[in-house]
Amino acid sequence: MSLRQIARHLAVAGVRHRVVIASASAPLRKHVADALAQCPEVTDRAGAVTVLKALGLKVSGTRVLPNGTVALYRGNVDLSQLGLKKLPLRFIEVTGEFSCSWNQLTALDGCPQKAGSVFAHQNRLTSLIGGPEQVLDTYDVSDNELQVLDELPGRIGKKLIVSRNPGSPLQAPSGLLRGSVTFYN
Repeated sequence: MSLRQIARHLAVAGVRHRVVIASASAPLRKHVADALAQCPEVTDRAGAVTVLKALGLKVSGTRVLPNGTVALYRGNVDLSQLGLKKLPLRFIEVTGEFSCSWNQLTALDGCPQKAGSVFAHQNRLTSLIGGPEQVLDTYDVSDNELQVLDELPGRIGKKLIVSRNPGSPLQAPSGLLRGSVTFYN
């Protein structure tokens, strides 16, 4: 998708660059979510930069690959409470927290492979496929529709939170709870 196409979709919804979504009103957050839902998949660097700006995320110091994947984002990414059905971008690494909670996600495709913490609670996740491979601190997937814990990261630094899922109490796979990892169910 080209920069022009993404900008057109965002402009139709009344979204301007540098909107700070985290502090935006609920109607404005909904406009952004609706615009992102109508955008085709981001496939180039310019499209990814446009989406980052529309979400109020910094672009300076962010490494974006030519295919539109965000290779490195230094800081926190907050995509929560946008009513998203899928993540608007693909991330490889987020050095801070990655939050996509309080959406309508059914999959974690696009979630960073490595992050400081990942918060994906209160979605409609039925599987953890597509989720992170490494979480340095907390991985929270509570309040979803998980029946089993499949595709957990190979490394979780401190906390795995899976409470209030239909399959509860869910069992942590053997070998996961080593060191200082606390399993909250």
